Amino acid sequence: LQSQMKKINLEAASDKSVKFQENSSSVENSFNYVQYGGILSVILNLADLVTDVLVTTSLLKNADSYILGVFALTFIAAPVIFNIVVVMVFSHHLTEKPACRIWIEKNEFLFTFIQSFSIFSVETLSFSSCGIWNLNLPLQKCDIYKLRTYSMANNILEDIPQLVIVIIANSGGSKWSPFSIISILSSLSSLIW
Repeated sequence: LQSQMKKINLEAASDKSVKFQENSSSVENSFNYVQYGGILSVILNLADLVTDVLVTTSLLKNADSYILGVFALTFIAAPVIFNIVVVMVFSHHLTEKPACRIWIEKNEFLFTFIQSFSIFSVETLSFSSCGIWNLNLPLQKCDIYKLRTYSMANNILEDIPQLVIVIIANSGGSKWSPFSIISILSSLSSLIW
């Protein structure tokens, strides 16, 4: 009876080991997806920001849509301010981790360069851990997920109001400009991604 119990326990332990290996590889794959998927997200966010600035400029130039232009400008400035605060808080959070602090001290210029681009897209901070060249900041999975969450909050803060403003500005029967169409497409793709 004892030998049969040992055999059952060994089989159960073996099954748990296999399941653990399967789960850990799926976590690793999702980590790689989030980390490298951030590249596309950053590109979409920056393209969206550029088109929003172009549309806002055209709205501000037109006396009939000046107020909409002011609102559009507000919903460009607010997410940038949000990103600045997030970058400062997140960077401080990283300096509290010894391994991250050592990397940041060794690569201060590089990290500052990445931070400066992060004010437009928070997920740019995840590039500091992509493993290319000297970009090996020891971020944890939870850090990458936090950056993604902040990025989604930023997208909601910017993209939804910008979509509404562009639709309102063009619903008056005027011809849709290429910037308006591109702005809507980039805002939608940024929200969906």
